[in-house]
Amino acid sequence: MKDEIYIEQILDDYLQQKLPRANATALLKSQGLAEAESEIELHQAAAASIQRYNILRQVQNVHLQFLEQQRNIELDRSDSKGKIVQMNSFKWFLRIAAAIIFLAGIWFTYFFVSITNTKLYAEIYQPYNVNTNRSNIKEIVPHNMIQEFKEKNYTSVIETYRNIAVTNNREKFLAAISYQETNNHGEAIKLLNEILMHNKQEQSRLYNDEAEFYLALNYLKLKKMKQAIPLFQKIYDDPGHTFHERIGKNTLKKIKWLD
Repeated sequence: MKDEIYIEQILDDYLQQKLPRANATALLKSQGLAEAESEIELHQAAAASIQRYNILRQVQNVHLQFLEQQRNIELDRSDSKGKIVQMNSFKWFLRIAAAIIFLAGIWFTYFFVSITNTKLYAEIYQPYNVNTNRSNIKEIVPHNMIQEFKEKNYTSVIETYRNIAVTNNREKFLAAISYQETNNHGEAIKLLNEILMHNKQEQSRLYNDEAEFYLALNYLKLKKMKQAIPLFQKIYDDPGHTFHERIGKNTLKKIKWLD
């Protein structure tokens, strides 16, 4: 049974830098949260949103106070000291505004400046596991690619793929992920694009969602944002997409900030 109070404490400790991310993830998983990374991201985004909301409220309050001061100045214009009052009020407003801008700058730095394509890739990344039903397709295959992939022997998967004369979407996809896992993102992109092109021509959906998600990730890793953003946007806009839940509103905002 999940201890919701303990979970919140873990998340708060992480945000306050009392707990390393790896430790926080492990503790959350021990509480039965399979999507621990996603939970951390949501909590972090919520905290940032609250911080931004509070700053905006402060700006609004300062603005209202300034308007009130201006109204008072208008009433005191007949007074010989009106100009002095107005100048003092303006100086007061500038000091408060500078403080608010400083706070906004801290939030801006925290939420945006520290974003990198490598960090985002790690946050969004999800390891691919071979679907049991797909691996049990009753067909004779002259290779052990699926078993090699399950064993995470990515070098062997690639070698096997290179020796196949005619390949299908499944073989292309497993090879693409193997290239990705061995940091050959260029080859991964090439194969994933081939899958999407084949599906478009044949009006097929086999491995289409998977190809879109991992293609977007590979583009992100190489910081090719003009190619990555439309794919991530498509996944975000489609609630029926297999990987829709991996791309939240704040995640998409971060991705676009890198463009």
